[in-house]
Amino acid sequence: MLVGATGDDTPAAALARRLRDEGLEVVYVGGRATVDAVAHAALAEDVAEVLLVAAPDEVAQVADRTRELGLDDLVVTCTPAPEQPQA
Repeated sequence: MLVGATGDDTPAAALARRLRDEGLEVVYVGGRATVDAVAHAALAEDVAEVLLVAAPDEVAQVADRTRELGLDDLVVTCTPAPEQPQA
């Protein structure tokens, strides 16, 4: 499983750590990852699933880009990015 974030990496890092603690094999790409970076990492690492902390439109973009790269069976899911406090 590939875990990353398109914004702040704190929630994604915690998620990756928790999944590893549960025994899953996790590839962590960090935060502020671009759509292309996530898609190419999924291709390079030959993962079955991508889990992003991102906005839904960014998740859709990653899904589209991975399909363009030939990863038709890849599952791309998300956990919503936490709301940013307003100043």
